[in-house]
Amino acid sequence: MAVCAAQCVAGEAAFSDPPADSTAVLQALLDAGNAIVLPAGKITNVSGLRIPPGGASIRGENATAVLHVTGNAAAILANGARVIVSDLTITGTAPNYTGYGTGPTDLGQHGIQLINSPGSQVRNVKLSNLSGSGIDYQAPSASFTAANASIFSDIFVSHVFRGVHVYNFGEYANFSNMQAKNNVVGMEVESGNVTFSSVSALYNSIGIKINGQANQNPCHGRFNGGSSNHNTYNLVVMSCGFGQVFNGMDFIGDQSGGLTRGAQHILIYNSRGISIANGQIGSNVVVSAKDPITGDSSLSGSNLLSNNFVRDDLTNFSPPSIGAGASLLKNGNYGAAGPVSWNTAPGG
Repeated sequence: MAVCAAQCVAGEAAFSDPPADSTAVLQALLDAGNAIVLPAGKITNVSGLRIPPGGASIRGENATAVLHVTGNAAAILANGARVIVSDLTITGTAPNYTGYGTGPTDLGQHGIQLINSPGSQVRNVKLSNLSGSGIDYQAPSASFTAANASIFSDIFVSHVFRGVHVYNFGEYANFSNMQAKNNVVGMEVESGNVTFSSVSALYNSIGIKINGQANQNPCHGRFNGGSSNHNTYNLVVMSCGFGQVFNGMDFIGDQSGGLTRGAQHILIYNSRGISIANGQIGSNVVVSAKDPITGDSSLSGSNLLSNNFVRDDLTNFSPPSIGAGASLLKNGNYGAAGPVSWNTAPGG
């Protein structure tokens, strides 16, 4: 059944005509040390593949090659093993999700799940229709110094419960050139030291969520350049006491394309050190000292909104709302007419 196509190189195995369920054959090839190449324009069905301890590579002849997971498991699971996944589309059985309402629940059907898998790489991969996370990245250890250091680039995720989920002491991942569109949550980070650059979140219920409630060495990562626009909530930060940086990020509008009256698009709860700077703000900002779920206010402190171009020309735009006991330093922000009136620091 394993036939090497013209696009294969030494040590790779490919299917020219995948069977109805390719799980057993592909798993045997992986366990034997083969790298896998999936055929362009065809769907390869699996109940879930496990990367062996020695690591492996799975790629498509091009991105039209589809790996379809049929059960509530990860299409590709690497636990303690290095994996390289590229030039591939990964799909599941979840219905299309349009970014409105509650959407599907998380049933654990993931595209790529990495657990303690340092040096892994995922590039030029599309993930869709998964009742779980497109990319599930974790390292179940309280020792955050055991860095995973994996790289993800050129990723497109749509119609899944979470586009990316970094949690359980996942550290040191780098995501670049990524778009999360029409998901329940575009990108959710519960662990720190994770860098996102040139990312886009569109038409999700929550574009970007920073969740420090789990206390997994949370927050203290950064987003460098990109946008979270036209989501129900463009940014939600909860109980983050270690800080989080958003530099050169745009947060504009809601899913209707404008600003709904009374809508709150950037929410910062029980957090300190949240810095939003050098971007474009077309979202209403609300800062509260209390986490609405846990009721905790012990992590509340100063946050920063600085040097942003403010789209105060948008109908229903409101200056930042600061709740009792919360803090938001505001300086250097400006609109079409110059500095905005609600800047509070000298020079604003």
